[in-house]
Amino acid sequence: MYRYFQILFLIVGLFENLEIAVDSLAVCGTILRCVLMISIGFNAATSS
Repeated sequence: MYRYFQILFLIVGLFENLEIAVDSLAVCGTILRCVLMISIGFNAATSS
């Protein structure tokens, strides 16, 4: 899954419009944080 985000970051770097590139990176970063929070939450819930 993390490879998917790395590939998206590389593709976004090819955009000519920097505003779209920055917005795309912000969206990808937000999705990545949500995925990590959910997985850490499941880990914390099962380890207690």
